[in-house]
Amino acid sequence: PDVTALLANTRYLLFGPNGGIPQFLAEMKRELPAAMRGDLQRDIKNKRNSVRLIETSIAATQQLMSEHPGDATLNRKFQSQIETQNEMEADLYYTRLRLAKVDRAEP
Repeated sequence: PDVTALLANTRYLLFGPNGGIPQFLAEMKRELPAAMRGDLQRDIKNKRNSVRLIETSIAATQQLMSEHPGDATLNRKFQSQIETQNEMEADLYYTRLRLAKVDRAEP
């Protein structure tokens, strides 16, 4: 499960007759790393898909720019798309780095 689902599914441990904070924390300690890893992996996949989508849009804008050279609106749009793509890729690489650090830190 993801982190949100894990929290929702383990909250009962705080209130049951055999529950309490120690039981809740023990479950979270056992399950949280895998849930966080799963969240990061989904985030990476979604970011990769977003980068692919903007690449298509960039290619379409480049085609329009070749048909309408000197169009200031298209030039601004292209620059904006490139900046957005760079930010998205940087975020993707940073998330991959965070996941790699977590994987290296675990025994």
